[in-house]
Amino acid sequence: SGCGLLGTMYQAGSGVETDLARAVELYQRSCDQGGEFGCNNLGTLYEEGTGVPNDPARACELFRIACERGDPSGCMNSGAHLVAGIGIAEDVSRGVELLQMACDKGRADSCSLLASIYDAGEKVTKDTARAAVFLHKACDGGDPTACARVLVRDSPESYHLPGMPALDTPASDRPSETRWWVVLFLVAVLGVGSFAVYRFFRTDAPPAADRPSGAASSTA
Repeated sequence: SGCGLLGTMYQAGSGVETDLARAVELYQRSCDQGGEFGCNNLGTLYEEGTGVPNDPARACELFRIACERGDPSGCMNSGAHLVAGIGIAEDVSRGVELLQMACDKGRADSCSLLASIYDAGEKVTKDTARAAVFLHKACDGGDPTACARVLVRDSPESYHLPGMPALDTPASDRPSETRWWVVLFLVAVLGVGSFAVYRFFRTDAPPAADRPSGAASSTA
């Protein structure tokens, strides 16, 4: 809504003087008028304690409303809190469901978070195949950190990376070629540019249909 967008301007000081109190007012008005954008942004302020008292429970409620109104960011934030049990009773199953909803709606960072959850195997049953699906989806969505993780974990048989020795090659037998590590450094540092680096080197990538499947489609 217009109020929500105006709120971001006052929060960031874009075109106007920074005024957090005004931003909070506008986000609240947007939320009260049915806008999902304002609810989510107001929730982040309560989560961080920026311009308002730190209130994780209030943040979770606002994220829930934003998600129910169709905001992917609200679903991601709500899902993350449910998985972690911050500001709300832990509900990993529902949290993962909301994270996947956000992932399927284009939130690459939500896909990346799901990859981490399945890789760690602390909150859910460890599933590296599922983690790989989400990680690839996050990278395809433009998350540079996910692209870096893809480059690290995928084998050179799947991704042609000049200068990278086989993962099981003894250190003493590895060539002195350093371009692979330079690529990783650029991926980590350049942010958006890393996605182009990833795409450039991904010459032999298997088609999506050949990747491990299991949780790429929405359960909603």
